[in-house]
Amino acid sequence: MRKVARKPFAPRLESLESVCLLTTLAGPALGLTAHVQNSHAQPMAVQVSSITGSALGTAYMPRQVGVGAPSLLALRGAITVNGTQYHASTITGKFNNTIFPPSGSLALHAQGSELDLSFVQTNSTHASYQITGGKGVFASATGSGTFSFKIGTPSTRNLWSVPYRLTFG
Repeated sequence: MRKVARKPFAPRLESLESVCLLTTLAGPALGLTAHVQNSHAQPMAVQVSSITGSALGTAYMPRQVGVGAPSLLALRGAITVNGTQYHASTITGKFNNTIFPPSGSLALHAQGSELDLSFVQTNSTHASYQITGGKGVFASATGSGTFSFKIGTPSTRNLWSVPYRLTFG
């Protein structure tokens, strides 16, 4: 019988950032665990090419007119972002119409994610927006567009809250 020459074992270290580890069912059963963290991972930028749909709700006007306090928005509706429809979307925001041009910010909340917009009113019924960020599926989102809005007539019982409709697209 012939002896086979074996190469001596030489351990080497390899960085885990560039290695993809696969797990099996045997690992947890044997008490083996592994943790891989890629500290260089960046969220993928999402280009929002279209927002469509409308939301209805209330604009809460400041009680002290002319002092620069923002009006608040609370809206709900079906909004579509890049072809995905979010039926139970809520939009919160604030705007200041005591400055020229009137401007403000909106946050579109949909299925655990948020899309943040800043806007400037371009005429009495339209505004242009710029996406300023987001969370969840909208993290690192970019884009811009326009929306229209309609402010209703306040009721005689409450002059400080008025019906509000916002329509994208």
